[in-house]
Amino acid sequence: GRERRASKTHRQEAPDAFAAFLAEAGLGRVEEPLKRCGISTLQQLRDTPAAALKAAVDPQTGSRVLAVGPLSKLRAALREQDSVSEVPAGVVFAASDGDACAECLDRRLFAFPASHASVVKAILNAPDRGASIRVFLWDASRKRLHGIFRPDAAEGDSADSPVVPSAFTSAPWTGVAPPPGKATAQTKFPCQLRVAPVRAFEPLPATLAGSVLQFERPGCAGAPAYDLTAEQVATVSRLFMTRGA
Repeated sequence: GRERRASKTHRQEAPDAFAAFLAEAGLGRVEEPLKRCGISTLQQLRDTPAAALKAAVDPQTGSRVLAVGPLSKLRAALREQDSVSEVPAGVVFAASDGDACAECLDRRLFAFPASHASVVKAILNAPDRGASIRVFLWDASRKRLHGIFRPDAAEGDSADSPVVPSAFTSAPWTGVAPPPGKATAQTKFPCQLRVAPVRAFEPLPATLAGSVLQFERPGCAGAPAYDLTAEQVATVSRLFMTRGA
């Protein structure tokens, strides 16, 4: 079963998005003090004026939550996440095993962990909502690349909250999503992007895809870099097309 598209202007933020953002910015130590000040989500953080953040005092310790240095660091991290100046020509998502890959393809839903919210945000904030970007899925267990897809975002989709909160929580994947109200686990991959096929092709084996993709991504052994240049997209697309549909 495939989830119906819901056009929601407000969707619950991924549970770990706030913590993941602060950790990636090197500010994990201020997570609890900020929560004690009533700031517990990314949206609340963005909505809080800089002056209020500067003046925030931890009610438990009586100390200022953000000194000048950490405050500057926080504001820079927020600006970077909200930036849409560098939208890649292509994006490679990765599935760690066959179940995750099958679920991605069945749902037509690709995902990153919360730490990669800026990538999905850049796609969603592009002038055409990323329709001109080409998207691929790397199956890490079978060492092959699926394509060619494009973003197919719905109104209200956000990088800060999952399209399907229970996605990628059940294994083995049977092709049938849990009935509403039956799913209890929360996804570990909340930065989700709806996709649609540009054209269906047989997956490319690593022997071909590996000639174009870069597999030197730090901290993610065996997975390609997520961003592709226009030249790489053109080359990979030609590889798919020369092998036929």
